[in-house]
Amino acid sequence: MLVVLDCNVLVSAGLTDGTCRSVLYEVVGYHRCVLSEEIVEEYREVTARPKFASLEPIYSQLISLLETVSMYVDSAASSFSLPDSDDEMYLSAAIVAVADVLVTGNKAHFPEEQYENTSIVTPRQFLERVSRDR
Repeated sequence: MLVVLDCNVLVSAGLTDGTCRSVLYEVVGYHRCVLSEEIVEEYREVTARPKFASLEPIYSQLISLLETVSMYVDSAASSFSLPDSDDEMYLSAAIVAVADVLVTGNKAHFPEEQYENTSIVTPRQFLERVSRDR
């Protein structure tokens, strides 16, 4: 499965050993993550904020791991208008890659359930879907 991970999933995976970390392990172990230069830039920018300073080594390792195992795309400008324009790069990468899912902790930023071939799912929905498909 091709998967785009919203930055909030990466941040949560670094903060706690819970659902988002399970999503990250699942994606790295059994699926293909989709990245663009813009997404990696946002991952680095957000995780470099002072409130995450103590977790810098963890975030650095997580981002490096994703960079190593992911498929990169050039995300074209999105023709979609989202409530938070910062999220458009994730949707653009998903559309370009024909990703199966975009995993986000904030579905309100993606008003539709699906954009072209990409379903918008929460971390829990992603884990339920992969569990069901096995």
